[in-house]
Amino acid sequence: HFAYFVRMFFAAFLKGLLFPPIGYFAADLKVNAESYFLFAIFFGAMSACGASMALLCSSAFPGLEIAQSVFVLINIIGQNLSGYWIVEPFIGWWFRWAYYINLFRYAFEGSIIAQQLPEIADDVQGYGPGWTYRQRVWVYALVIVLFAVALQFAAFFATTLANRTSSTALVPSGDEDNAEDVFGSDFETFWVEEQERVSTSRDRGLSSDQVPALRGLRREGLLD
Repeated sequence: HFAYFVRMFFAAFLKGLLFPPIGYFAADLKVNAESYFLFAIFFGAMSACGASMALLCSSAFPGLEIAQSVFVLINIIGQNLSGYWIVEPFIGWWFRWAYYINLFRYAFEGSIIAQQLPEIADDVQGYGPGWTYRQRVWVYALVIVLFAVALQFAAFFATTLANRTSSTALVPSGDEDNAEDVFGSDFETFWVEEQERVSTSRDRGLSSDQVPALRGLRREGLLD
């Protein structure tokens, strides 16, 4: 389970190396090493955040449709309050806290500031703690990386708890100590095989409720 998350985080890192050149130079953005490096950080960290939020939603909600709806709703709210669609002065004071804890906001504003470096690097911003714009954008980059790491840990513990709860529910009552005999010695292999089987069934037009249980085991509570 931990190895899976290491691979997922490494995959996000590779996306930060391989994918940014496509979007960055195709959009004719500034040819500047610092600006490009910051863009790559924001891109890779947001990719990791998205994967972690998807896992959190799938762990919290047993139904695939509900998990997808919640995930989309979170993204819509985050994007609308990032400062792109609705700028800070127009956000109600009673909801402005969502703007300040919004990871989309830090990635969006950080990317905008990065494109103005080095021209405004040493200028002091007109509000806040008196940082220069260069200090501000690197703080934003650090915030995004911390968001990515925190969400990775949260998703790790959420999926661990969900899998443990599901595996316990699938074991006959009174036989919890022999759970390994029910699933085999490698639960991770069982889980991957189950997910592949469900995916194949969905490709054939079957819903998750129509997929017969593997080895006669119930699927209630399993992650979609």
